[in-house]
Amino acid sequence: RVKTRLLAAATVLVYLPALRFPFLSWDDDVNVVRNADLVFSASGLSWMFTGSRLGHWHPLTWLSLAADRALYSGAPWGFHLTNVLLHAASAVLLFLCARRLLKDEHGWTALLAAGVWALHPLRVESVAWVTERRDVLCGFFLLGSLYAGLRSADGGPRGERWRWGAILLGGAAMLSKVFAIVWPAVLVVIDVFILAGRPRWREKAPYLLFAVPSLAFNLMAQSANAAVPWSAFGLEPRIAQAFFGLAFYPYKTLLPTGLSPLYEFSALLQPAPFSWACAAVLAVGAYWLIWGRESRRFTAVLLCYGLLLSPALGLFKSGRMSAADRWSYLP
Repeated sequence: RVKTRLLAAATVLVYLPALRFPFLSWDDDVNVVRNADLVFSASGLSWMFTGSRLGHWHPLTWLSLAADRALYSGAPWGFHLTNVLLHAASAVLLFLCARRLLKDEHGWTALLAAGVWALHPLRVESVAWVTERRDVLCGFFLLGSLYAGLRSADGGPRGERWRWGAILLGGAAMLSKVFAIVWPAVLVVIDVFILAGRPRWREKAPYLLFAVPSLAFNLMAQSANAAVPWSAFGLEPRIAQAFFGLAFYPYKTLLPTGLSPLYEFSALLQPAPFSWACAAVLAVGAYWLIWGRESRRFTAVLLCYGLLLSPALGLFKSGRMSAADRWSYLP
């Protein structure tokens, strides 16, 4: 308990200055300030579950923003406070999950892992930008789903309750941000390489009840708002952007300098960084083929990282950016 309280307090303290920040004229105005549908009325609730803004469908995120508007009378500090508290809660959940996955009896390694994730500069965009409520809410639900899934693996009379808790929390994550639709595949990787040694397919089927509508609604929202056509950005630059993303976030994790709210590198105009990224990814792949395949945990790390990052790699491209700090939140 001392470690969890220390971690939560440190996370809140670091991000507390965000409470002084205003809304941004970059998406906050459209999503929150001038969004007349964020109200708890019949029409408002109908829109939150069927409508979208700027190519995003995430009903639970809309609901949480509407709750903040009602609770804090639209003051920006209240929205920021919710983001900070959700992130601090996620840090604690990550600590609890890491302690189980690493079999860390004393908790110091798990504390380091959770602390590095929670306090890393790459997290700032997700926590301090009101529009990115979808990141912190989705992350909270996903880590809750992971923790419940790890508890269900213990078996016992409460195992079935924990399993359904994991499914409902995973579904809530998908209704908070579409990137979470890869979560069932991540759980299969954990099954095979860390827990049971075999995929538990039947346990993952209920997640499809949330993943299918999330994917369908978001594809419709993207096609109507922000999707980049294949005629303007073809297969080769999309593959180059995917390699770039796979290398970009580990690099920025190790060397978090020059961070920006918008990275507009393009494989069509600036091929050099994409070529270096491709070389780096292929080198890691070669290392895994030659030396790393025997390590089940190293394999699990690569697969989980790739799966969680896959929705942001640009194969279904939207917007001008080649990468974004916020896309590192889940991977």
